[in-house]
Amino acid sequence: MAKQSQSKGDAPSLVPSLMPPGIAALSYESALEQLEALLEQIEQGSIGLAESLDAHARAEVLLKHCRELLDRSELRVRQTSAALEGESLRAASGVASAPRTESRD
Repeated sequence: MAKQSQSKGDAPSLVPSLMPPGIAALSYESALEQLEALLEQIEQGSIGLAESLDAHARAEVLLKHCRELLDRSELRVRQTSAALEGESLRAASGVASAPRTESRD
């Protein structure tokens, strides 16, 4: 059984490590394409009730996967931008880059 986490006001969500492998391996574009196809089938009523419920459940997992991929991409962009901004500031001030040290509090 998949563990679920729930934050206040949010619907339950799968823990990323427990996402079905077939979905976890999908690129953003592939997951979005599958999501759109499922939603189209549901909206058109071209599938029965049981299939519609299964499609809805898979669509929710695909949507969560897409959101997680977007969140990770946004984080990478922010980290890269911050690093580049820091390098620019150091270069402008003439300060050489010092190696990072971890602080242990």
